[in-house]
Amino acid sequence: MRAVTKRLIMLLLGVFLLDGGWAQQVDSTQTIVHEWPYIKDVSNNVMFNVRAIMRSYDLNIRHVDSGNELHISPLGQMNLGLGINFKWIGIAYNFGLPSLDQHIRKYGETKKQDLHIGMYGNRASGFINLQRYKGFHLSNYTDTLSGNQVKLPSLEMYSINFSGLYFLNHDKFSFKAAYVRNAIQKKSAGSLGVGAYLTFDSSTSDGVMGGSEIPDSIQNQFEFSAIWSRTFGVSIGYTYTWVIGNGFFVNGTCVPGIGAKKIRLTLSDKMAELEAGISFRLEANVAMGYEADNWLAGLTASTLNQFYEIEGLVVSPTSTSVKFFVAKRFSIPKRTKNKG
Repeated sequence: MRAVTKRLIMLLLGVFLLDGGWAQQVDSTQTIVHEWPYIKDVSNNVMFNVRAIMRSYDLNIRHVDSGNELHISPLGQMNLGLGINFKWIGIAYNFGLPSLDQHIRKYGETKKQDLHIGMYGNRASGFINLQRYKGFHLSNYTDTLSGNQVKLPSLEMYSINFSGLYFLNHDKFSFKAAYVRNAIQKKSAGSLGVGAYLTFDSSTSDGVMGGSEIPDSIQNQFEFSAIWSRTFGVSIGYTYTWVIGNGFFVNGTCVPGIGAKKIRLTLSDKMAELEAGISFRLEANVAMGYEADNWLAGLTASTLNQFYEIEGLVVSPTSTSVKFFVAKRFSIPKRTKNKG
């Protein structure tokens, strides 16, 4: 596993090091800004931003024969953050706002660790997403005594996702213009994208996955305590940016994928055999923004849905993110030669 992960990371880095978008031409007297009929590259400017972010990692499990489902969700939490971007480097710090006591009583407490790394070039983009959540609740079952949602405090989920996407129409379309804003899409354009991904998912609980507070007839259909899966696949999708005018744009992106998966289910009394098969996933992104006089505002939303089946169960992990930000772009003063 480590060897495969290492090779994929090196491949992603190789693609971006070869991407001309990483190389900025700077002489001793001025900063060069690349500009084409469809795209204006402003990555030589410094951009400061303030953002509000909501992220979540949910797990839906459906029993095929009965149709019963478990909707497993974390406690929602808003994060605030500050960020700075220059050229291809972006640094951000986010901190979570405290949850209301009544929300903790109703849904339970969730401990979260999220790391998201995005690499945006002119021709391709790559992503590394690491998520670790502990403490969930069942959003479709309520404790009949307390009236609160059924809590799963011992349930812990890990998700590691590596993905990359190459844009065929990179001369006219810029993905980073919509999602990083260190370029400006001057005219409406779109592109097909082709790529690959590698995903690891793990969910473990001290008891059965659905907890002991749901009805016995349903609990018996979900008598397992852990799920582990690994998927490697290919993806192809389409992305398009509508430049509406007066500094406003909207982007929509849809990237389905298909891959080979290996999955293991730990039952209450034994470890199931490792199964191989086919899995599917769907990634969708939306971005909209406005810019005037180097002030920017925007909203981005993304969701990643995976689907696979084992032991008569359909398992669907879902990762979502919504971000609103306001930013200011500053130009770098031109350097001048000293005349002696």
